[in-house]
Amino acid sequence: QSTYYTRSAAIESGFGFFFGGLIVMAIFNLVLFASIRDPNYLLYSAAVLATTLFQSTLSGHGLQYGWFNHPDWTNTISLYALIGTISLGLWFSIRFLDTKTNVPVWHWILVGLIGLSFSLAPLQWLVGYSTAIRLGAMLSVISGIIALYAGIWCLRKSVYSAKFYVLARTGFCIGSILTAGRQLGLFPDTFITENGMRRGALL
Repeated sequence: QSTYYTRSAAIESGFGFFFGGLIVMAIFNLVLFASIRDPNYLLYSAAVLATTLFQSTLSGHGLQYGWFNHPDWTNTISLYALIGTISLGLWFSIRFLDTKTNVPVWHWILVGLIGLSFSLAPLQWLVGYSTAIRLGAMLSVISGIIALYAGIWCLRKSVYSAKFYVLARTGFCIGSILTAGRQLGLFPDTFITENGMRRGALL
């Protein structure tokens, strides 16, 4: 029994570090936005908060500490948080890399992916939550890979900001692929596949 409580405490400490790290990043970038007025910082904060909310629905902490009186809200919040994670992340990528100027073809592909992410909301009423969230997970992986590829193209064109973007996006993509693959049944349920996206998000 003591081993169980020790392991549970370690797991909860890990979640505390993860969620705390994301919230600190969001607040830090909001402070930078308030001082510099660069919309990129605001977009990044919004994307981080959407990711935090989505992850809280997966881990159960959102229900435990947030909407504990309304467990039926979890599926709806999970889907809309995923939509926010995808769309805000792509919007940040578009602005941070200035894709319209540097890689116009990839710019419009990213814009199209944002549109697809919004389509998940009405889609759930047609195909059900389970199918919509699985499609959302696949779209998240595809969007991440395409955004990374756009960043690599910007890097090849010597866009300075692309250096930092590609480094961070690579870790997030690998983590997202592992986590989405686990949810879709493509990868076994292990510590690495379960926590891949969380580790990548902290990058």
